[in-house]
Amino acid sequence: MRIDKFFHMAAAEARESELDIKHGALLVSGGKVIAAGHNSSRAALARKFASGSHAPTAPPLGVGSSCSMHSEVAALHNASCVL
Repeated sequence: MRIDKFFHMAAAEARESELDIKHGALLVSGGKVIAAGHNSSRAALARKFASGSHAPTAPPLGVGSSCSMHSEVAALHNASCVL
């Protein structure tokens, strides 16, 4: 079943998270995965953005490390980089 396929893909994306509680999300259109994302700390995002990844605004290194980006927001952000 297609739903199982997407569920396993989202679970694999969740395993990429550095946080203790891991979440993954997919954006799917017409049966095709457009983007994926996982939850991450703001410190991890700052490292990613500092490495040259597309970002509208990058949080300063070490700031807000107790906050996290939801997997759904990460998937939407990744989609904006592709579309």
